[in-house]
Amino acid sequence: MAATITPESVWAHIPPRARDSHKGSFGAVLVVAGSACYRGAASLAVEGAC
Repeated sequence: MAATITPESVWAHIPPRARDSHKGSFGAVLVVAGSACYRGAASLAVEGAC
């Protein structure tokens, strides 16, 4: 399945955060990536998020 993702469609699924929240209190990372030329970029992004 292929889809065009717009900034508006992404922000519609992200809950607001309190100003004093910490990145560790949300517990999830979504990586949307893909390229025929740079296949390792998605893996690198996931490794950096851990």
